[in-house]
Amino acid sequence: MNVGDVLERVRGAIDYFQRRDMPLLDFDVNDASMAHKQAEHLLNEFGDWSIDREYNSNLIDPL
Repeated sequence: MNVGDVLERVRGAIDYFQRRDMPLLDFDVNDASMAHKQAEHLLNEFGDWSIDREYNSNLIDPL
C-alpha cells in the first residue's frame, strides 16, 4: 500500500464520519466518544491494521 492509498482510505473514513456521526455533536458528546467513532471508521478502512486512539496518551512527551 502506498501513501496515496493510505490518504484515500483516511479521507474515506473522515467522509463517512462526517456523513454519519456529525449529528452526535448536537447531543454534546465528549471528544473521546467522537474519537472512538472515527477509530471505528478507520478500522473499516484498515481492517488488518491496529487502530488505537489511546496510543502514546500516557507519555509525558509524545512525538
